[in-house]
Amino acid sequence: MVQIKRFFSKIGNKIHKKGNSSQSSKKQTSNNLESPKYNPVSIPTTTITNSATKVSTQYQSQVQSNSNLRLNLESIIKGIQENRILEVFDKFYHQDIVMYEKGDSTNRVGFAENRKVEEGFSSNATVHEAKVLKIIVDADNTAYEMYMDFTYGGNRIQKTQWAFQQWKDNKVIIIFKNLMCSKCITSHINDHPDHFDKFEHIDDIKNSLSSLKLDDIIDTTTTTTTTTTTATNNNISNDTASNNTNNCNNSNKFISQINIKLKSIWESLRLSTSLYQSLTTTENDIKQHFEQLHQYLIIEEHKLQKPISDDKHKITNKIENYITNLKYLINVINIFNKVNNNNNGINHDKSNSSKDNDQSVIEDTTSLFSTKTIMESITTNSSLQSFINDNNQTLFNEYNNNNFNILKEHSSDSTSLLLDIIYKYNNQFKSTTITDNNDNSSLSSYKISIKQLDFNQLNSIIEQSIKVDKIESTLKPTSTTKTTTTNNNDNKQTYIFVTHQKRGATLINTSNNYSIEELQFDYYFNYTDSAIVSIGEYIYIFGGYPNTNQKKWLKISIKSKSIEHIGDYEGIRIDSCISVCYDGQDYIYLVNGSVQNRIDRFNILTMKFESYHQLPGQYGQQASSMIFKGSLYSISYQQNKLFQFDLTNRMIKDHQIDIIPYSACNDKNGNFFILDTTKKLFLKYNVETKQTINLNDIPLIYETYRYVKYHRESPTSSFIYSFANSNDYNFKYSIESNQWEPFFRNISPNARWMCGSTSITL
Repeated sequence: MVQIKRFFSKIGNKIHKKGNSSQSSKKQTSNNLESPKYNPVSIPTTTITNSATKVSTQYQSQVQSNSNLRLNLESIIKGIQENRILEVFDKFYHQDIVMYEKGDSTNRVGFAENRKVEEGFSSNATVHEAKVLKIIVDADNTAYEMYMDFTYGGNRIQKTQWAFQQWKDNKVIIIFKNLMCSKCITSHINDHPDHFDKFEHIDDIKNSLSSLKLDDIIDTTTTTTTTTTTATNNNISNDTASNNTNNCNNSNKFISQINIKLKSIWESLRLSTSLYQSLTTTENDIKQHFEQLHQYLIIEEHKLQKPISDDKHKITNKIENYITNLKYLINVINIFNKVNNNNNGINHDKSNSSKDNDQSVIEDTTSLFSTKTIMESITTNSSLQSFINDNNQTLFNEYNNNNFNILKEHSSDSTSLLLDIIYKYNNQFKSTTITDNNDNSSLSSYKISIKQLDFNQLNSIIEQSIKVDKIESTLKPTSTTKTTTTNNNDNKQTYIFVTHQKRGATLINTSNNYSIEELQFDYYFNYTDSAIVSIGEYIYIFGGYPNTNQKKWLKISIKSKSIEHIGDYEGIRIDSCISVCYDGQDYIYLVNGSVQNRIDRFNILTMKFESYHQLPGQYGQQASSMIFKGSLYSISYQQNKLFQFDLTNRMIKDHQIDIIPYSACNDKNGNFFILDTTKKLFLKYNVETKQTINLNDIPLIYETYRYVKYHRESPTSSFIYSFANSNDYNFKYSIESNQWEPFFRNISPNARWMCGSTSITL
């Protein structure tokens, strides 16, 4: 191997030889010492073994004399150019060939192993051009530089490389590829400037690997949160590289491509894992969203089925009672007939019957006695006799009824026997008469009216409830640093729509730095504080100031910022101070008012009103209403009353609360937020747990309370806003932090007392 190293140094000098040829050998050496030298790769000094053949890497002086090496090398090159790679390999390569492809990092030993690789290349490569740039022959060593243009595995490749050979017996025994001296690199970069960053010196690679610490390879580019996934790319930034340089001495400034590749792979793994986990979270969110719909449908199904199931259970009990009666009476008849027909042959019949019983009685199984099986038999038989015949082996099997023991007890006295059986029957069924058995007045009949589902409407509702936006992410380890943020609510805009007493409203965009827009409408909004609800882009407002808008309703588009429809109540009684809530489908429910005690509803598709249910007079005016899990919940104004109205069976259940609401709002998810003026408290009441939680009280201004509105600004933040007669009453309460703060003191100073406000998401 020392011989090879010397050869590499020698040819490096020959390739870059300067000055005129008359200079002495000594002077040439001196000049070469002052110029850049070829730095060969380190060759292992161990013995490489392939099967029984050993090739010593210390092979130096035992190489047999070779002849015509230049001609042989030219034949090899010509074979490569003509794509006769295997032919020249078989002819000119030694059985003990050792091939180093990339310095001393990889090697292949033996003729068979190397031929297999060359065969793979020859079969899959198409050589377009192979051009020799330099050839060197020195003693038993040769070298050539070749430019190759070829297609391999569908990829077009162009490259220039040096190959160095050591010969034995006129055959190549050791070959190195892809090596360049320091001057060759300069020349190669001039020819291929795009390769300038693709070279590494073996000493640098070794130093880099020896100082490599896998603990230092960390990912600082991926950050995840509960709502977004932010991913930066895999390059090492210039700042990072600069910092590393400042912290290291000059010998450690070099960062090997191996280090960079390791960091790139680790960051890609971290990024891919983070993205996968984010996708799994999103997938679970979608699953949970539809699970709520599944559970809601199951609950609604069970609500409709329960009274029917209860009646079926009652009917089953009646049928079982009827069958018990019938069995007893049929048994009486059978015994009477048996006594009359066989008065003198009881024992004989008993023995014969017992014998017949063994042969004819079918297996007594539970299914044969089930109510379902009995009802099927009743349905298929038109007469009692055919029903008895159909079940004479089960229900009416006389041997199961122990008739002969009864006869024996009465010494076959038919009169005594009949009297005894009838007495026992009357005693057992004394509370049941024929009239009672036929009385089904306690049971109900049901008429089911099924309207074909409007799947287009259902699909629209589902699309409004959930939206998944695909955001293209980038996983490009070699590109510049980029940030990809995934947020399903990026395109959502949230607003607060607050009306006032001067025929107008303030539109606050909470998604855009709380920008404000003042709107004007020809409508007086006083007494609508609980009579407003938003559905998509539309705002519905019902009633208003007595004798002015008391019989009116209107529909406002937030997109056009105008009234799209205004009309009169039809089919229901007019009122003011109505509390309204939306069922998420077709109806807005109108609860009570300042005078009336009832629940009406409004169909948003047909724009028709209908009277729905008459309420007791005890609840009065309502502060806030919501529909949650199939029930309408409404909390009374200035009374400690909250009722739950089941929308399926229209049953009312009262909740016992120790709260006197002045103003209230809700999150449509089971929670009321209530201002209690009597105790000067701000509270949260949950209709499921029936628990009340004291919250930080809203600051009092002039000892006056105001009206509140719930608003969800994002998946992670919700607020309660308060409004009243002036901007001094404008506050914002964070549900997450349980803190109040002044809010929008600079908006138009219009009185908003008893004026409606609503939260909008578009």
